[in-house]
Amino acid sequence: MKIISFEGIDGTGKTTQINLLKDFLIIHNYKVNVRSYPVYESFFGKEIGIHLSSKDIKHNIDARSMALWYAMDRWKDRKDFIATNPDTDILLLNRYTLSNMVYQVIRAGEPDNLAGWVEELEHGVLELPRPDLYLIFDLPFELALINNEGKGKRDYIDGEVDKYEKDIKLQTTARKLYREFGQTQKNAVVIDCYEKDRMLPIEKIADKVKKEVSKIISFD
Repeated sequence: MKIISFEGIDGTGKTTQINLLKDFLIIHNYKVNVRSYPVYESFFGKEIGIHLSSKDIKHNIDARSMALWYAMDRWKDRKDFIATNPDTDILLLNRYTLSNMVYQVIRAGEPDNLAGWVEELEHGVLELPRPDLYLIFDLPFELALINNEGKGKRDYIDGEVDKYEKDIKLQTTARKLYREFGQTQKNAVVIDCYEKDRMLPIEKIADKVKKEVSKIISFD
């Protein structure tokens, strides 16, 4: 099974591109499944949702504890997924270990130590598989926020934009870290989703995605 994770700050169009790639792969006779993290209706995901709630902005825990919530959410979901989907050819993930590394590094302010700790937690201790490809969608915060504000109400919060999505300092720092990981992680590539001050058309971004995916999956 090939695993492809879609990464990037909130509002970069990950969900749209996942759905487009899923449809494209199905046409080419692949059995495709999609998982999005966190799973907000799960035991662990509910706790993450509380933390992200704009009403609960004072709710705060240390970075390693928060990383553990996200990791356990994925661990439980994968355990259930493998039991019910043994014949999946390609698994598309909306956020994975790289997101945990990026955002918890920002919370802790210790990039060298915490990134490695999260990676060891998820891939070493919990034995979550490493993805074959990380697609990092890059978009300036100002353009991403416009997309976030158009998403509508989220089930896990009372407002339409959670406290992380509208935090310019956090999101710009996350964007910078994502780009850095795109250079240092062998299985990661950055997808530029804009030109000058405008987001690229969805179809052009999708073409970039297919080009990268074709390096690990045959479309013949």
